[in-house]
Amino acid sequence: MPNEKFVQKQPEAGSCPGNGKARLVKIYLADGEPEGIRSAQIDISTTYAIAFKGDQLNLGVKKEYADQIQKSGVYLIIGRDPDKVDKKLVYVGESEDVGKRLNVHKGIIKANSAETMDPVGFTFWEDTLVFVSKDDNLTKAHIRYVEAELIAAIKGNHAWGALNVKNPPAAGKLPKEDVSSMCRFIEEVKILSGALGFDMFKTSKLPMPQLLPGISNTATIGNPEFCFSENGFAAKAVFLAGSTGEWVVRANSTAKLEHTPATPKGAINLRATLRSRWRAQENRQWA
Repeated sequence: MPNEKFVQKQPEAGSCPGNGKARLVKIYLADGEPEGIRSAQIDISTTYAIAFKGDQLNLGVKKEYADQIQKSGVYLIIGRDPDKVDKKLVYVGESEDVGKRLNVHKGIIKANSAETMDPVGFTFWEDTLVFVSKDDNLTKAHIRYVEAELIAAIKGNHAWGALNVKNPPAAGKLPKEDVSSMCRFIEEVKILSGALGFDMFKTSKLPMPQLLPGISNTATIGNPEFCFSENGFAAKAVFLAGSTGEWVVRANSTAKLEHTPATPKGAINLRATLRSRWRAQENRQWA
């Protein structure tokens, strides 16, 4: 038989697989722990993220990421609301030296007139996220723009509360080319935050019901409805299979008024919070 040459067929232009939302995110575990010091970046992007526990800034982060932590960027101080079991807290800040600014918040470095301490208590502090650019192109105007946009974005998530005393103006006077670049940076901050396990930028994506012909209006295309009922309660919920993978409980579902001995403490506190909100709403309606 004559020698045959096997030639790999080259893809044609415009035939790239996947979709415009797909991203390759690389996460590096500096100490080998999934919840320890770690960094993340999106492939071929200049946005660089560092995540760590509050006490690890000077016990590991400054050694592992000495160059990055001193750059200009934005940071998120994260924790749980001690008074509300279903609420998480976040403080958004910016600095031309992120590591130094974080130590100001911790009280390790004394604030001066040029860098005054924000009137916010940080006793809730558990985790920290830092976002910088690998190519050092973030100016003071850039990071102020990003800070304002991130604070506004957190307000779209009812499970989180932004602790910033002031809501800074977003735009300032950035050229439109810079606004475009910062919008891309902000989008990547949101993606990397989620990839590192924090959902403060996640907003509800409940789709509008698409009614199936001849079927009751509780059925939706691609979002199946489930029912669960026993003595004293009955609930209907829609599973957002094609959107976020969340469950959305439908209105008019009923729950037991009292918990059982096996109910976890966190669930008991959450029930009390929800009942308090319901009573307050009822009082407003009848006022």
